[in-house]
Amino acid sequence: MREYSCARMRGIIRASRNKFEENRGARRSFKPGGHPNTFKEEFSKEEQVSQINMGKKAFLCIFVIFGTSLSLFANGEKEQEAADGPLVIDWLGYNSYNPVDPDSIIVKAMEEKYNVRFNIWFVDDKEWERSVAVRLAAGDMPDYMKVKPGGKLRRFVEQGILTPITDEMLGMIPAYTKIMNEVDPQGEWKVFVTVDDQLYGLRQYNINGSYPTVLVWRKDWLENVGISQVPQTIEEFEEAMYKFTFEDPDGNGVDDTYGLSATVFHTVLGAFGHPGTIDFAVGDGSAVLFREGGKFAYASIRPEMKEALALLNKWYEDGIIDPEFITGENKGGYWAVSHSFVNGKIGVTGKAMAYHWQPGYAHGAYGRVLREMVKVNPGLEYGKQIIIGKSPVGPDGKSGASTWGALAGHPFSFTVKAAEDPRTIPTILRMLNDNLSDIEQYRFNAYGMEGEHYSIDADGTVVPDKEFAESQAAKDIGFKTFGGGMQNPEFDKQFKPVFYQFMDETRNTGYPVYTVAQTDELSRFGGDLGKLTLQTYIKIILGEIPVSDFDTYVETFRRQGGDDVVASLDAFFGF
Repeated sequence: MREYSCARMRGIIRASRNKFEENRGARRSFKPGGHPNTFKEEFSKEEQVSQINMGKKAFLCIFVIFGTSLSLFANGEKEQEAADGPLVIDWLGYNSYNPVDPDSIIVKAMEEKYNVRFNIWFVDDKEWERSVAVRLAAGDMPDYMKVKPGGKLRRFVEQGILTPITDEMLGMIPAYTKIMNEVDPQGEWKVFVTVDDQLYGLRQYNINGSYPTVLVWRKDWLENVGISQVPQTIEEFEEAMYKFTFEDPDGNGVDDTYGLSATVFHTVLGAFGHPGTIDFAVGDGSAVLFREGGKFAYASIRPEMKEALALLNKWYEDGIIDPEFITGENKGGYWAVSHSFVNGKIGVTGKAMAYHWQPGYAHGAYGRVLREMVKVNPGLEYGKQIIIGKSPVGPDGKSGASTWGALAGHPFSFTVKAAEDPRTIPTILRMLNDNLSDIEQYRFNAYGMEGEHYSIDADGTVVPDKEFAESQAAKDIGFKTFGGGMQNPEFDKQFKPVFYQFMDETRNTGYPVYTVAQTDELSRFGGDLGKLTLQTYIKIILGEIPVSDFDTYVETFRRQGGDDVVASLDAFFGF
């Protein structure tokens, strides 16, 4: 791996900017598939040409006999870049829930437009940290990558993996900066991705992240055990959990059900105060920071968490918690699927968003997790057998689930490898900006080809094709692979008005997410504090240590860096 000084990297980026500006004049708007405009493509006589009629619109779809290659763009732009040959980009700038077919229509179209060849990394999302660390240690490096968890950004900078994002580079993505300035006029989005006064990451704005996660219930189980409405209080919640465990809610005559598992724990904590941690499944854990009285504090060590853990320990000892909760409800594949819930082992699940359970395919409404549930339970319907409910209210009136936060997603960064070729960073920035500013390209990357993968209602709503959405091809095609983690909320609301109506109708109570800075103390101590918190919480729930040991944990937590982290954040923000 070649190493560069900051000055050298700035020189490379400056040279790249000049080349980018020269090419900018030839840029054309992305117009895939004839919506709304048709376009001309030129092919040799040996290629097969087929014209597909799409109502009042038409488009030419050209398939090369060996390779399925789509040419979606005029030749002028490609000729200007052809002298350098296709640029190879190692891409990890997406949520890699499934491998992407390198010959898919989306991949080929983006390669054609930007004269590149993508080497798309697939990293199992459940093994992200370990897998990425192994490849980086071996000297393998993407050009553009998701930094997961975001708290490792400083460490990657210190290891010489990431390159700074300069003001010049931000100037190449005006569509992105416009969105960020509108949703975060105070500019706090830069704080979390700044190390030693230099920007190293692009925060993603995720409109869905502003909604709290939800609880999803087996409504038929509730009815089968004599409960007529979704539990509202922690006492009602507890009653339902015991009945789910001991009163045969599925009516199969077998003692094989439990009340809850790990994804619901954070809402139980939330009934007592700001949850001290979120994910109880296998992992490094997290210690949650929040603001109290204008200053930072760790929710993890608050006395109300001790009270909540005592209740969870009681439930575990009484047998209403799935004893396999430590291994997690998800057994592989898409992260939001609770196989324990889908397979009828537990009666309530959490952590996922309302849109994962959105019913039907009309008006673009479809829930990926609901589809998985229906596959295993044919005939199941939202509103009849399952229903979304609110987080339970605790003894002091507190209630809330975890919230991802609109700006709390994992940041995306450029590596030093990307700076080695003066074409790489400008090309990626151009692609990101095009995607956020060109509604046709944004829709193509998110939904594919109109008429083949989706249709458009009169009001502009994108309606995915049901048969295609349930096929393996939908997983392989690479939807949202090349958005670079960025969203345009205006486009999303235009495409899915019914989707956001459902999100509003089922909105849960939730606790806010606070922006933190990449201080040296947080980088040094944050990971270990998260591990200590998860280990202690789980041991208390399992009864391996008494609830009274929570006090010892608090002392250890503060001594091993907790107080230092809080002090560094207060100092950074001037509190």
